[in-house]
Amino acid sequence: MPRLMTALREWLEIRARVREEREFHLERAAEDYRESGLTGRAARGKARARFGGRGSSRIALRELGGDWSGLARLVGAHRVLAPAWVQPVVLLVAIAMVSALSPARREIVDAMIVRVRQVQHPGEVELSVEGRSPWSGGGISGREFAALRSMATLKDAGRYEGLYARARIVGSARLDEVQAEVRARTGEPFVARPMGDRIDIAAGPAQIVWMAIGVYGLALLMRHWRGAAIRRWVCYGIGVGCLHAAASMAAYALAIQVRLGGAGIAVVFGALLIGAGMQCRWWWSDLRQRCPVCLERMVMPLREGAEDRVLLGPAVTESVCVHGHGVLVESRWVRRFRAEESSLEQLV
Repeated sequence: MPRLMTALREWLEIRARVREEREFHLERAAEDYRESGLTGRAARGKARARFGGRGSSRIALRELGGDWSGLARLVGAHRVLAPAWVQPVVLLVAIAMVSALSPARREIVDAMIVRVRQVQHPGEVELSVEGRSPWSGGGISGREFAALRSMATLKDAGRYEGLYARARIVGSARLDEVQAEVRARTGEPFVARPMGDRIDIAAGPAQIVWMAIGVYGLALLMRHWRGAAIRRWVCYGIGVGCLHAAASMAAYALAIQVRLGGAGIAVVFGALLIGAGMQCRWWWSDLRQRCPVCLERMVMPLREGAEDRVLLGPAVTESVCVHGHGVLVESRWVRRFRAEESSLEQLV
């Protein structure tokens, strides 16, 4: 925050200096016109016409860095985005804003959480024909299914996974009684088994996309899991990546709360994919430029060598940590962090 306030204060000072300079020259020009015999208002208007309108002020602000692009340059010069906490805070604020704009906040929370639950089926049985497979006649026929629905020991019969049927046992009937009745009614070697517990994973399309991205990103980070400092860097990357995923899924959930048709949902899903790709690129490029010790962005990149060379004298870029923790060396073939070898360490 102090860096942002410093950049903003410097930007406002530039704008104030331009404004004061313009007012000074306007007053001097108006005074000259008043001495030549013009009235106060006419002299002021003549002076404004001489120095131009808002267009000239915008040109001056652009040349001196007092416009919005100048503010962006000052933000970069003062390294406002360099601290490790800035990106997580921005993502948390974005998630909070999406939640505040949503008419159904519970859906936003559900969109960010992958729910894994164990489903139990007390009193339910699974019915299948012994020896029957999809390659030997398919599942239960319509005649057999009608027989299942007319059984005295079963109720609520329904198809299950295409090849099987599931139903609920009536009263205190035993499993062998159910199997004997279904075989007698259908004339087929039906087998009745109790429905086992299963694990359901409730995940939407945005969650599936980010789960796949998360697996790939985790594999990238695990390649660098060496040493205590690197572990801090890896944990920071995992945390920021999770916040990126949460912000993206929250935005997707807010977008689909609007009543959209099939084409609208397809457009939103395409935007999700594009946004996820941009977020991953930003996350990885930002993470690669951070010191593994203090997590600040590296500075003062110095490039040596030639870009068109591959083996002899290739381009090598060295960046240093502002706190003197080491040097980041990047080339076509290698990327490594040399700890405590920075020339700035002694100065710091």
